[in-house]
Amino acid sequence: HPPPPLHSPPPPLLQQHEDGGTQMKGLSSSSTIKKTRNKITARTTKIQVAYYLARIWLCGIVDALSFGRIVSIVVQSKRAQLALGHCLLLNGVIFLGSYFLYEYIVAPRINMLLTQFSVGFASSVLSALYYTLWVVPIYMFSAIVNTAWYSEIAHAAFVLSGRQYFKGKDGPSFIENVVGIVYSNLLCVIFLICSVITSVIPYLGPPLYFIQLCWLYSFYCFDYKWILRGGTSINDRINYFEAHWMYMIGFGTPFTAASFFSPYLVAYGVYALLFPMFIVL
Repeated sequence: HPPPPLHSPPPPLLQQHEDGGTQMKGLSSSSTIKKTRNKITARTTKIQVAYYLARIWLCGIVDALSFGRIVSIVVQSKRAQLALGHCLLLNGVIFLGSYFLYEYIVAPRINMLLTQFSVGFASSVLSALYYTLWVVPIYMFSAIVNTAWYSEIAHAAFVLSGRQYFKGKDGPSFIENVVGIVYSNLLCVIFLICSVITSVIPYLGPPLYFIQLCWLYSFYCFDYKWILRGGTSINDRINYFEAHWMYMIGFGTPFTAASFFSPYLVAYGVYALLFPMFIVL
């Protein structure tokens, strides 16, 4: 068909219906075009936002996997090397090593031996004694001394980063710092309890629990440096964390993925091993 002439008359504004009524010709088509454009714009905006958030999430993962930076900082600091070595020895060799040794080598052979003598119930007694006399004391001891070693590593990394301590007069006072530390710890405990409760929700529980653990671990890692730097209150730290919530998910993703699918004691050992490395970042 040939194209319409350039100066063809415009279509009539009013169109007569068979029933005698009239309607505005082109009104329905123009409104449809506007609705379609709005849908396309909204869809494009959602795609752009999703792409932007995905990039931020990937940036957090990349920063969390900067192992070269970890090695460079640890090599330069004897203080960090000593504390990190203590963490590896206690949490990796003694805690996790003894756990795997008992669970996969000692316990199966003891169970096999006791079953042959028809005293299989004794294996449960031995396991209870093992956890009570060995695992629980090491768990409690590591929970106490790890805090001191984490502080040593965080301090060494902070000094090597070239950042200065806050010396202004407008920062929080000593009492405010103590209250902030207590408040942040209480906040993390309450958040962890809520995360555990969330995990029992069918279908959505495990993914939400994973995301919440990413946030919690990221806050732990960043809070050490924020406290060392000084000059920021707990409210400022929380506001900064909320403003960068997607980056914090990405930063905590490798950390959480390493321990999320393991039994509790194994997850704790992996957490205690990896946490000082993420503090360095």
